[in-house]
Amino acid sequence: MNQIKKIILLYVLLIFSCSSSSFFLYDLDGNKLDNKYKNRNHTYKDHNDIKLYFDSNSIEKKYSDLVIISTNNYYYGEFFFDDVFMNLLRKKAESIGADALIYNKDFKGFSNISTDYIHFTAIIYEE
Repeated sequence: MNQIKKIILLYVLLIFSCSSSSFFLYDLDGNKLDNKYKNRNHTYKDHNDIKLYFDSNSIEKKYSDLVIISTNNYYYGEFFFDDVFMNLLRKKAESIGADALIYNKDFKGFSNISTDYIHFTAIIYEE
C-alpha cells in the first residue's frame, strides 16, 4: 500500500509541475520576460474577476497594455469553454496584476513567437 501512495504522489507532482510552465510572457516589444514578472504598481484581485475580451473595441474603460501571454497549454474544444484552461489563464493574469485579457486571434506581433501558440494581451485599467 505504501508503494501505491508514492506512485500517486509522484504522478500528482508531475502533473502540477508541468501545468504552470506552459504560459510565457513577452513585453510589448516581443522580448521574453521572466515567468515571475509582476506589475509592481497594481493591486491584485481575485482571478475569477479577470475578464476576457475578444475585441479591444468592446472594452468600455480606458486601459493600457501590460504584457503578451502566449500558451501552448492544451484545452478541450474552444478554449473559453474549457474551465481548467481558463482557470489557469486567469491565475496567470492575476499573478502579473492584469485586470483583463484580450484574445489575439491572428497574432503576428513578433517574429520570435510561435504561431502554434494562442496569445492574449494582458491589460490594466486606467483609474
